[in-house]
Amino acid sequence: MKKILVVEDDKKVAAALTIRLKAAGYEVLTAPDGFEGLKLAVSSRPDLIISDIWMPVGLGFSMAGRLQELAPGLPV
Repeated sequence: MKKILVVEDDKKVAAALTIRLKAAGYEVLTAPDGFEGLKLAVSSRPDLIISDIWMPVGLGFSMAGRLQELAPGLPV
């Protein structure tokens, strides 16, 4: 089963994405901010990352840049 990481600070948006992705047959991991998303991405190695751009902790673009440094090969 393909694994998708959703990094989203809005709980309602994260829940809606999770419901739809699970219904489509994906395993879904969620993180509430860029910092947690970065840690979870490195530890779980998802097949795809869907990230909000503007979050209180860790902007989406900053997280993508750090992931390219920390975990080459992740789908950023």
